[in-house]
Amino acid sequence: MNMLKTLALVDSAINIPTPLGAALALKLTAVAAVHAKGTAKLSGIASLAELASGTVPMAPITAAIDMAPSCVIEVTAHMAMDATILRAGTAIKALVHAQMPIAADVAIDMATWKMSAKVKLPTAPQQIASIEVMPICYVDVIHAAPKAAMFETVVAEIADPTIIAAFPIKVG
Repeated sequence: MNMLKTLALVDSAINIPTPLGAALALKLTAVAAVHAKGTAKLSGIASLAELASGTVPMAPITAAIDMAPSCVIEVTAHMAMDATILRAGTAIKALVHAQMPIAADVAIDMATWKMSAKVKLPTAPQQIASIEVMPICYVDVIHAAPKAAMFETVVAEIADPTIIAAFPIKVG
C-alpha cells in the first residue's frame, strides 16, 4: 500500500484599514501532506465481501500490519503594512514533520468477539517528530510603472568631463 494525500488546510487573507492610511495585511496559510507506505495482510476470510455479507466465519480473522505513516504540515502567518510604494512586514513559518512506524498483529475470534493485538515496538531509537520555526522580516519596495511622464528628462553631454574632478567631494 502506498498512499499520498495533500491538503490545503487554510488559505486566508484580510486587509484592515488603519488611521495611518496604510492597510494592515494579515495572511495565514497552512498546507499538509500525509504519506502512508506499508503492508496489511488479512487472513481467515476469502474476501472483505464475505465479511460484509453478514455471515459470520467461525475461523479467527487475523491481520498483520506493517506501516510507516508520515505527515508534514507547514503553517505560515504574515503581517505587513502596505504603503503603496513600500511593504514592510513580519512573518513566521512553522514546519512540523512527524513519522511513526507501526507494526502489529491483530486477531479477532468472530464466534466470541474477542480481540487480541500484539504491537511490535522498534528496538532502535526513533525520531518521531521535528519542529522548525523560522521568523522572517521583510521590506519590499514596489515600483509602480508611471502611467504618464510627469517630467521631461533631458540628457545633456558635459563639454569638458575633467571639470567634474575639480569639485571637492566630502564623505562623512
